[in-house]
Amino acid sequence: MPYASHVAAGTGRTPIGIIMFAASHLLLGGTLFLTAGIMLRNLMVWRARAGWVDWLVAALVALEATPLVFGAVMLLLKGTLAWAAAVASFSVLAVFEAIAIAYSISMTVRYVRQGNSDVQWAGIFFGMSMMLAFLCRVVVGYLGAPKARATFGLPPGDPPALVKMLPRMVMALYMLALIAGPMFSGVRVLFPD
Repeated sequence: MPYASHVAAGTGRTPIGIIMFAASHLLLGGTLFLTAGIMLRNLMVWRARAGWVDWLVAALVALEATPLVFGAVMLLLKGTLAWAAAVASFSVLAVFEAIAIAYSISMTVRYVRQGNSDVQWAGIFFGMSMMLAFLCRVVVGYLGAPKARATFGLPPGDPPALVKMLPRMVMALYMLALIAGPMFSGVRVLFPD
């Protein structure tokens, strides 16, 4: 698959905004992979003191990084396979972002109720989760648009109906996360307080 440029015969140029989305997702995904690696290294050193939640968190950080990096790379490539892989990656990422929204809002609600001084960090976590979620939503919307067909060099025609519905489905998932998140604020094992 040729890289995204005008050199790829019969295809359009990749818009600078999509290149910037790809770069930001590569940076964030790489940072998360590095974080997961450091966490796993520390868990191996302190195996006796590490609980199952510590191992789970390290695995979840690496799991979150995977669609970030893979999807970003697919945004920079051309062809039907790259487009389909990008759609799949950003769909999975939207699910992870919804989980982050639900967790961060439940943490914020819990800390407000407790009068916990870490509420500001929970609020920042919630704000960052929302921003990343909406970035994901923008990319999902782009992938179903006619502009993406030209950029990826796809054959003429409409994308599958599911891909066209994906932006609305992602927003519904985010709304569900916002509504359901506070219901988990009483589950003690989920929070580091």
